[in-house]
Amino acid sequence: MHSFSSSDHKKQRRKLNKENIARLVFPSLSTGLGKVPVGEAVPVACDVINAFLSKHKINDDDNDIGSFELILYDPDLNVLKAYETQLSQHDKIKETRLRLVNELFTDNMSFISGLESRYIVCETTWRLKPDAHHFSKKILEAIGPELDSEIKKTYSKPGILIYVVSPNMSSTPVSITESKKLLNDAYRTMFDAFLCIIRGQKYTPKGQKEESKIESKEKPKSAFDVLMQGSRNSSSSISKSSLTTATASTASFGKKANKGFQWQNALLEYLEKPEKYSNDEMYHYDDEFVIVWDKFPKAKKHFLVIPRRRINFIDELTSDDLQLVQKMKEKGEWVIERMKQENPKLQFRMGFHTIPSMKQLHMHVVSQDFISPKLKNKKHWNSFTTGFFKDTDEILKTLQENGKLQARFLQFFFDKDFYEGLLKAPMKCHLCGKKMNTIPELKDHLLKHWNNE
Repeated sequence: MHSFSSSDHKKQRRKLNKENIARLVFPSLSTGLGKVPVGEAVPVACDVINAFLSKHKINDDDNDIGSFELILYDPDLNVLKAYETQLSQHDKIKETRLRLVNELFTDNMSFISGLESRYIVCETTWRLKPDAHHFSKKILEAIGPELDSEIKKTYSKPGILIYVVSPNMSSTPVSITESKKLLNDAYRTMFDAFLCIIRGQKYTPKGQKEESKIESKEKPKSAFDVLMQGSRNSSSSISKSSLTTATASTASFGKKANKGFQWQNALLEYLEKPEKYSNDEMYHYDDEFVIVWDKFPKAKKHFLVIPRRRINFIDELTSDDLQLVQKMKEKGEWVIERMKQENPKLQFRMGFHTIPSMKQLHMHVVSQDFISPKLKNKKHWNSFTTGFFKDTDEILKTLQENGKLQARFLQFFFDKDFYEGLLKAPMKCHLCGKKMNTIPELKDHLLKHWNNE
């Protein structure tokens, strides 16, 4: 067995990487998203995995699927150790076609060498939300906004994402006993779909008529070619299967998801051709940065400083980016100086949201009056006046001391539950600390501060 911490089989891995191998990357189903206890879920998964490997042996004459490899991913080392312990009880210790890994991507969202795959399983809920699981979200981030719009344009034989509805994430939650049964079915169905794909067949869900074999058996190119090449700007495409514990079907994201992609990637448009935007949107741009007026300003003056180099989110920053963040700060100070020349009364703060809603790193430069019709709710207020907002100097200090913001295993640096909880906290005036019960009360209070009453 290839362990996530073992280097015993490096030669075998190098050999596998040189060959034409069908790799299936899949997460530990239900242990995270479905919240099935690790001690209950891992034995079920290992039984199915070992049964699959036993049935399709490397040198077996009946093996009609060629070379393949299974890569089980989970960012939690404790979960992987549970798998390692459980698998050691089987007769598959020397199995080279199974690897346990806690990281899949490099810092620039390319596949780590040797983990390149065209067949990826994404865990989701019964609503089939594309980014329900942190792993699925990483996949979508890596592929980019072209996922849906370029689906048929680039590749006629796109790669495959298999969406699996995790037990305990259905519309009607079930007991642990039933969850284990469903989890067993989920893994078996996942492997069945994988087999059909690499055999050149279309997967046929239980209870449905069998479909004819796909004419071409050519290995499909996919959006993951983009990941393998380390390209972040290439067009991409993908075909998707929505897989429950018993069914699978072709699916597209639909209008709602498209709008989500469009919104999340809206800042990227500024980077390509900043010259096409009017002064009402684009405040300044050069070869390294653009500075735009926030479309939904939460104060009298509210800007975004955006690097033109592609960096998705703040948690991707490392010590190598210190100079970049320092330059962003200098750009912000330049804007503040110009604004204060217009109105010396204005006071500013520069910083980043811990959990940004939009892709592409951006720094807020926002005046502290917070007088704006776009400030409409508690979330707006708390996102700029609590620990949810990190000053630029704090980010610089953390990078200098720790080398990076990103935690190990691709987990977000900031505790998501904690920081999202701050958005729901009681509102307090950022200037005097007085508690505010409503937005109208807060706005009246802010006006008094502005007018020095």
